[in-house]
Amino acid sequence: MSLSLSVASCLGILPSVPRRLAVLLFLGTKPLVIGKAEDCHKFSSILDNIGVDQPAWRELTSVSEAEKFAEAARYPLLVRPGYVLSGAAMNVTYSVDELKEKLLNASAVSPDHPVVISKLIEGAEEIHVDAVASNGKLPHDLDWSSRHDFPIQDRS
Repeated sequence: MSLSLSVASCLGILPSVPRRLAVLLFLGTKPLVIGKAEDCHKFSSILDNIGVDQPAWRELTSVSEAEKFAEAARYPLLVRPGYVLSGAAMNVTYSVDELKEKLLNASAVSPDHPVVISKLIEGAEEIHVDAVASNGKLPHDLDWSSRHDFPIQDRS
């Protein structure tokens, strides 16, 4: 019997992918852990729990909940599916009409298909940094050539 090892990357497109791969043997970060980072609600909750500042956000399952949050947080808002950090299906909304349009046209917002809405900080950039650690420590200074900047307003 031969043993194959894999290194996982980019598993966040569908929530079922990390669970399906959980039976395989991986080097490095386990697919279920990657899945936690790709789940917007879980990821933002972790940031809240460890005290990392972030814009006001909520995971919502209905248009009426989204309207209430929008009234409190104020526009512009960033609307994204509950499960994906890569930017797919992200939209910036500037009014209640745009919010309703994005929520109703993109997919049915429901308990099975939640959205995460957060206050948009205009001019902000989303930054991804790729790094490899050994026993929880970076073996070298972080190589900023692996940094990926994404202007958020360009996603709509």
